[in-house]
Amino acid sequence: PSSPKSPARGLRSASTPKEQDAIVFIAGDNAVAVYSKATTLLTPKDIFFPVDNVKLADLFVYNQKIYALDPINNQIFKHSPTQTGFDKGAAWVKDSGIDLTDAVSLAIDGDLFILKQNGEIIKLTAGKKADFAISGLDPKLDKPLAVWTYNNLANIYILEPTNKRVVILDKIGKLIGQYTAVEWQNPGGMIVDEV
Repeated sequence: PSSPKSPARGLRSASTPKEQDAIVFIAGDNAVAVYSKATTLLTPKDIFFPVDNVKLADLFVYNQKIYALDPINNQIFKHSPTQTGFDKGAAWVKDSGIDLTDAVSLAIDGDLFILKQNGEIIKLTAGKKADFAISGLDPKLDKPLAVWTYNNLANIYILEPTNKRVVILDKIGKLIGQYTAVEWQNPGGMIVDEV
């Protein structure tokens, strides 16, 4: 298993399930820790992988399962909960031609959206690549950091620190709008609340 020595050490890339009862963090390169709203405790959890040398870039909690993005192994692993954390996980990407080596973030709304550092978004349906192309965006994405959507949201949100903006796309990739602020100095995260 992979467990952090201290659950607060190296925490990054948090995901909250729709129940909003916990927050799951990547801890270090390949471990997870879970903050429980009920107990207000941050606890390291076991997680296993079907391959060695995992280095997680991001994770997303969807339907009680963790989807862990591992660009090193060019894969997303789907993990089910266990009594002590999460199981070994299974490779979720089914198409062999998908390149995730510079993937930085993922979000799920039933389909899975992977954001790459070059600004490309890959859409997967049941582990296979689906059509998706960004249209109407100028300038194009430059080293975006995070993508966010969920099944109850109408849009996809992308954080791009380089141009100090949050880009809003519809679910087929068409630009809806963008928020920018010169005051944003290297933003590292975002929270979305569509109203």
